[in-house]
Amino acid sequence: MKINIIIATLVVIIGGILTFGHISSQKEGDSTDVVKDETESLIEQQLKTPELIPEISWNLLYKYDYQNSTGPDDLMALDGKLVKIPGYIVPLTDDYTQLDEFLLVPDAQSCIHVPPPPPNLIVAVTLREPVPMEEVYNPSWIYGIFKIEESYSIHGGSSYKMDAVKIEKFVYEY
Repeated sequence: MKINIIIATLVVIIGGILTFGHISSQKEGDSTDVVKDETESLIEQQLKTPELIPEISWNLLYKYDYQNSTGPDDLMALDGKLVKIPGYIVPLTDDYTQLDEFLLVPDAQSCIHVPPPPPNLIVAVTLREPVPMEEVYNPSWIYGIFKIEESYSIHGGSSYKMDAVKIEKFVYEY
């Protein structure tokens, strides 16, 4: 009799733990989705006022010491933030119908010549939505989530990555 009570109690306890764990994992997944939706909503709101999005200059990017992974505080503070960077697009594919991945470099001479620019002057960019090549301009403003993170391509190393949400023609203002 005592063994049946102990077994029944264990079954109830284990069932409760499994149920609670299932509910907890659902709540965690739900909160992740909520955070993702809130982040996307915030990005959409910020894109409505592009003049308020922080601009990263190539002079600031150049100050990053890629050999020691250190940089100025104002650059490091932008890691993971929505920013805009002007530059020249170097496609990473031979598909000239649409663009989905490219390197962003500071000037037309930095394209893919040998030797390539140093890693702190290259941003590896992935577009969330591919763009027809007719809509790509050089130079361009690239808007996206900026990460200080190394990557490599056949054209050289990069100290930065960007999850791009928008490309816009760069217009010189005097």
